Amino acid sequence: MENLSWDEEARAVISDISSSVASAGLSAINNTKDFGSRIAYINIETKESEKLTVRLDCEGFSVVGRKFDDKSLLSPSNLKYETIYALLNYLSPSYTLTFAQNLSDRLSKLTNGAREANGK
Repeated sequence: MENLSWDEEARAVISDISSSVASAGLSAINNTKDFGSRIAYINIETKESEKLTVRLDCEGFSVVGRKFDDKSLLSPSNLKYETIYALLNYLSPSYTLTFAQNLSDRLSKLTNGAREANGK
């Protein structure tokens, strides 16, 4: 498996969640002195219109701000999530519903494709 930089990892996360949140993008904090190969910050707006700055590092994902480009909540005691999905599942009921609907749609397409391939 290829090792991604934190910036590349953050971009992959953004791509993965973009259909399930109102918006997601790299934070301007990434251009500051504390940004490097060990940390990335992501701005996320949930479908409930909650704006968050999420930190991605070797310990996982944590909310560090309640607005974009904000680290005011950064603390060693921040709750860490192993995946972005766990974080969003906890913070955004709409994310959970959208994720479930997207999964259901994909499964339906697979089922329909299998039926067509079998001539049924």
